[in-house]
Amino acid sequence: MNKYNLSAAILVLALLSGCGSPEHWDNKAETTQTDIKESTTEPTTENDADTPQQKRMTVEEMCESVLNAIQNEDTERLKALFCDEIKNTHDLDKELAEFYNSVDGKFVFFTDYHSELNYGGERKKGVYVKYHICSSIRVARTDTGKEYYIEFYANLVYDKKPNNIGVEYIIIRDNDDNEIKVGEVLDN
Repeated sequence: MNKYNLSAAILVLALLSGCGSPEHWDNKAETTQTDIKESTTEPTTENDADTPQQKRMTVEEMCESVLNAIQNEDTERLKALFCDEIKNTHDLDKELAEFYNSVDGKFVFFTDYHSELNYGGERKKGVYVKYHICSSIRVARTDTGKEYYIEFYANLVYDKKPNNIGVEYIIIRDNDDNEIKVGEVLDN
């Protein structure tokens, strides 16, 4: 058996072993994007069947909403995206003021959030009961030429802790490693 056939056989075995099936991929946007859009339009537990379902954001909507609010310095919109747990335990007005005061200029460019986007979750009976995203924007450039790194984490679905649905934290870091964090990492 030549080395190409051996490589193909190993690849087929790896894919058939279960590691390559989509339900085990937590960080593959192309395999879970459709799943999350479809699953969040249905009740997430049997008890929710008779209640109106809260509109949940898709991964794309959340990423675009966070970046648009940051770019437009829309503090009210950004605060609204945070989860209730952070809203109730943090002074978001103060933290966001520190965030924007740390920026030299106004944001005019972001690298594509897809390049550093990780998301995944936990399903029960084919429906997500927890679903989170973490996006890193490697280059966020201002009109003064200063560059920053921005990262944020959000839960889109969280049946066990509904107060944690929304953004948990946003971090901004400059090239000198000065960092400002809005919110915090919650116990998930």
